[in-house]
Amino acid sequence: MAADLPVDDSGDGARAAREAWRATITPTIAPADCTHPEHSVFCGMAAMLDSGKWMAEIEIRCARCGEAFRFVGLPAGLSFEQPSTSIDGLQLLAPVEPEGERRLMAGARYVLPQIPPRH
Repeated sequence: MAADLPVDDSGDGARAAREAWRATITPTIAPADCTHPEHSVFCGMAAMLDSGKWMAEIEIRCARCGEAFRFVGLPAGLSFEQPSTSIDGLQLLAPVEPEGERRLMAGARYVLPQIPPRH
């Protein structure tokens, strides 16, 4: 698994950094013929300086064919309280905070995939 992690937290610079990252992916195979064995990841950071809130913006593409991966199971939109996606689902927007701000989570939820019954 390949991982390219340029990080930019300078507002409009994040858009330029994302476009520069996308330009580094050179497709060598058509998406329909690819099994997506290698991945490239972009992570940008956005900060709301007046509120002290932070947001990680994450995007994943296949390193061989360039196809984008969609984040599933999250609502589209923007929230500094819970993760969400861009309207097309291709970017994960996740609120983050420095580790030094120690807080316990309000609750935890673990959802396991359904396993078909054995016969």
